[in-house]
Amino acid sequence: MKKNLLILIVFIIGITCYSQNGVQEKMLIAKYGLPVIFFSSSYNPKEYIIDYHDSLSRSNWKIILPPENMITEIAQLFIQKKLYEKAYWLLRMNIENYPKNYKLYQQMGDYYKIIGDNDRSFVYYSKALTIKYKFSSFISDSLLKIDDAITTDYKKLSEQVSRKALPPEYLVASIAFRLLEKKENEKAYSLFKMNTENYPNSYNAIDDLGDYYDAIGDSTKAFVYWANALIHQYHLPSIFFDASFDPASYFQVYYKELAEKSGKKILPSDTMLNAIGLTFLAGKMSDKAGQLLKINVENYPERPWHYFALSQYYASIDDNDKATQLNKKGEELRKMNQLRQGNNREPIADTAFNAYVTTPACQSNCPIILFDEAHNNYHTIGGRYKAFSKLMESDGFKIIRGQSPFTNKALAQVNVLVIASAGYPSQKIIPFSEIQVVNSWVNEGGALLVITDHDNLAIDELLHSFRVETFEVNVTTDPTNGKPLENGATNPSNILFTEKDKLLGGHPIIQGRTDNERIRQVQTYAGRTIIGPPGSLALLLVSDSARDYMVIDPDQRIISRVPVKTQGLRTHGLAFGFGKGKVVVVGEAAMLTAQLWPPDFLSIDEGLNIKNADNRQFALNIMRWLTGYLK
Repeated sequence: MKKNLLILIVFIIGITCYSQNGVQEKMLIAKYGLPVIFFSSSYNPKEYIIDYHDSLSRSNWKIILPPENMITEIAQLFIQKKLYEKAYWLLRMNIENYPKNYKLYQQMGDYYKIIGDNDRSFVYYSKALTIKYKFSSFISDSLLKIDDAITTDYKKLSEQVSRKALPPEYLVASIAFRLLEKKENEKAYSLFKMNTENYPNSYNAIDDLGDYYDAIGDSTKAFVYWANALIHQYHLPSIFFDASFDPASYFQVYYKELAEKSGKKILPSDTMLNAIGLTFLAGKMSDKAGQLLKINVENYPERPWHYFALSQYYASIDDNDKATQLNKKGEELRKMNQLRQGNNREPIADTAFNAYVTTPACQSNCPIILFDEAHNNYHTIGGRYKAFSKLMESDGFKIIRGQSPFTNKALAQVNVLVIASAGYPSQKIIPFSEIQVVNSWVNEGGALLVITDHDNLAIDELLHSFRVETFEVNVTTDPTNGKPLENGATNPSNILFTEKDKLLGGHPIIQGRTDNERIRQVQTYAGRTIIGPPGSLALLLVSDSARDYMVIDPDQRIISRVPVKTQGLRTHGLAFGFGKGKVVVVGEAAMLTAQLWPPDFLSIDEGLNIKNADNRQFALNIMRWLTGYLK
């Protein structure tokens, strides 16, 4: 009897929910003029919304975005109907369209909480607060107790995710400095103080208090906090800044002992000596400052900023002629360095890369590769993928630059499409209509190589159309399989995928056509996890020791990383068939480049140039498989 009653109750609840959902569906369809089948499981709501508003934009000669409230209401109903994937992509579209509305990030946090992903819900709730405090005009509210507001918000966040969540130090400091600029000194102080209480071991928080006292004209207290910050940062003796202490002798003894232990000469960090020297100047200890700043010029005579710093010492003792000479010398070095390096501070392509292939895969009537450069691509064959392009040409393929939108006509002329880091760092996504073109082209027999990279979230929708997911992972590191360093540690961002560690798959791309073409080790550089559809084969298997991270604040992508769990077979490379075509996706871009790095722009042992890994052969095998020369 009780069992039958329970079944009846569940049935009634189900009927009631279905009825309520049905009423809501009808209301939203009528309210927004949606198709009758809009909420059916087989319908693509995002495609309809995008197509409709694209048409609307063209008709009105201006961009018209889908209203955020409409998308929110529709997404919430899809969540109620447990059509989570549809809800997710609508919520994500809303954030892409209105990136400064913190409430949309809260909605995504709610979504992840509902599906049981607490890690990602924490990230999005944190994103919401970051957006709220970065872009809100709240600091102009003279009645608001800003420290209480922040404390209350992060206490609520802690309760939402059942973990302690402190206000990020950098975020609180940025608000405090904004308040300081507005002469809201009392409010600014409360936030600087909050940081020292929340992060008692942070030298940055202590240093910020020094900046606060400097801004309000209290140079004595400013010096005390700056000095204390440096003691914490560089683990200096607590009496280091006392008048009786001899810092030059301390460093002389310290680095002499260090040299005896290591067997090689080690110089003090110039950044450290510069900071300490200028702090001594702020504390009116000019002699100590001069000693350290002179050491920096002697140790690093090619670096202009040390001459500028030393000039401040001479100005402090009224030797203006010497100060002028040092400023002049620093300016000469600065201009010389600028001429030598140009304005470029980014890596460039290694144009001297040796792309020679002994036996090219193709001799005649060779396949054509279209390399996309039309979608805000970070990597192009006119840029860092020049070596990749040369290597493919040496293997017999013809490679052309794609500088127009994807169309059926353009793709009909080529055999392989390569898309590298589209939408990074702009985060502009590939238009939905073009994704459909690429999808259909591959389904009918085309071959596609997609290269994503750390923080390249804009490419996710293209990947999703091929059922490849990244689950919003920004970066993946592996401390166990990272590249070994001289000190015995590893670089977790430089991941080694080796045969001996069983991190290479059994796909023909790994096996090659002969033993000489077999891949035994590949190195990647701070890429991101990708998970393929059923039937896909892993090329580079991400180990259990690897950690996936999401980023709360893209402007602070290192310090705002949060570890997240990712379900599924994690890889940095995979391959699969799609309809009549083929797809390869790799989760890291630099492994297929040959780059020169500033400031010297010398050839280095990385990417396609690496000597103890098979990245070069890996690139060849990928393209040979996509073109059919490797079965």
